[in-house]
Amino acid sequence: MTKTLFNKLGNSVKITQSSIENDINSFLKEMYYKLGLDYPKFFKMDNLCKLGIIGTELLCRKNKDLFIRKDRVGIILQNKSGSLDSDIIHQQGITNNTVSPGVFVYTLSNIVIGEISIKHKWQSEGVFFIDEDLDTKLLSQYSNILLKEGRTDLNLIGWVDVMKNQYSLKLCVVDTEIKDAELKILLV
Repeated sequence: MTKTLFNKLGNSVKITQSSIENDINSFLKEMYYKLGLDYPKFFKMDNLCKLGIIGTELLCRKNKDLFIRKDRVGIILQNKSGSLDSDIIHQQGITNNTVSPGVFVYTLSNIVIGEISIKHKWQSEGVFFIDEDLDTKLLSQYSNILLKEGRTDLNLIGWVDVMKNQYSLKLCVVDTEIKDAELKILLV
């Protein structure tokens, strides 16, 4: 049986907003309805998870054939803010004595991996790295190990970062080994 390999360089999605004037909540809500998502849990998530869900949905729709084999999808993400956006809201709750478990659950950046996995019913290997800048060498090496060891069939790789109204998402999907230089083309 021959494994079909997909063109790595055509499988990416990018969303970036650096203006503090545009409201991230309005953008995410608009994208939810524009994509026709039927996932009420979306509205309970923090913005990091919402952005991850939107980006993954765009990527899945762009690469339907690739995601047919979805039982073992690795999710390898990175950002520079961790879950700081939700941490600030949680700290305000502590200060005002209005702590919410619905906010607290999102004070870990890797929760976005869980939310993506639950939405798509993936049994995922997942890791979330935090660094000042996108480290394509680290991400490509990690992806290659998962694929080589047969722990995943394909990997969702990228950057998802939210801090107030500044947000950035750069995702790609690969089912074969990827070089650092190829990943830079996809994500930078």
